[in-house]
Amino acid sequence: MTYAPYTLDRAELHSRVELRVAPAPKPKKPQPRVWITADTHFAHAHIIDLCQRPFENVEQMDQVMADNWNRAVGIGDTVYHLGDFCLGNFDVALDILCELNGHIKLVPGGHDERWLRQFAKLKHVNDDFAEGMLEVLPPIYNLHHNGKHAVLCHYPLSSWEQQHYGAVMLHGHSHGRSGATPNRYDVGVDLNNFTPILMDEAIRLAETYVYGKAT
Repeated sequence: MTYAPYTLDRAELHSRVELRVAPAPKPKKPQPRVWITADTHFAHAHIIDLCQRPFENVEQMDQVMADNWNRAVGIGDTVYHLGDFCLGNFDVALDILCELNGHIKLVPGGHDERWLRQFAKLKHVNDDFAEGMLEVLPPIYNLHHNGKHAVLCHYPLSSWEQQHYGAVMLHGHSHGRSGATPNRYDVGVDLNNFTPILMDEAIRLAETYVYGKAT
C-alpha cells in the first residue's frame, strides 16, 4: 500500500495541537523567623558612657540600632525583647516601635515600667491596636522553639525550670558582664553587635558559651 505525500503546514499544526505554556512558578514567601534581643536602651543617652558604647550621641545610637534591626528582621518576623527597650514615656516608645520591623514580644525590664504603664492604658482603650504593636509577656517566660526549651527573663537567673533537663536560660540586664553559667547566654545588644540574633543561634550559644567564649 502506498500513501500520497502529505505536508502539514504551520497553520494546520497550530489548529491541531493545543500549545500550553507552563505558568511561571510563584515566588516562595520567606518563612517568618524568630529573633531575640535585649537592653537596647533607645533614647537613653547616659547608657553610652555607662556601657562604653561606640556612639557619639544618643541620636546616632538609636539610628544605628534601628537600621541594624530592620536589616535583619522582616516585617512578618517575631522578635522577643528581654527588657530595657527604651527610656522615657510612651510617646518615646511609640515613635521607636513604629520604626521597627516585626511583631515584638516584650519580657519587661526595670526601665520599661514608666512607658508600659501608659501602654496598659492604651490597651484598655484600644486592645486591637495595642496587641498589633506589642505583646507584653510575664517577667519569666517559657518558650518552646524547634524542640528546645528556653527560659526568657530580663535578669540572669542562677537556676531555672528544666535546667537539669537541658533547658537554656536567655537574659539581658548584664550588658555582657554576667559570669559564665552553663546553658545561659546574654542576648543583649552590647554582646551581639547591637543587632537582634536568631533564636536558634541564641540557644546554640547558650549551649556552648563557656567562660566568655563560644565553643
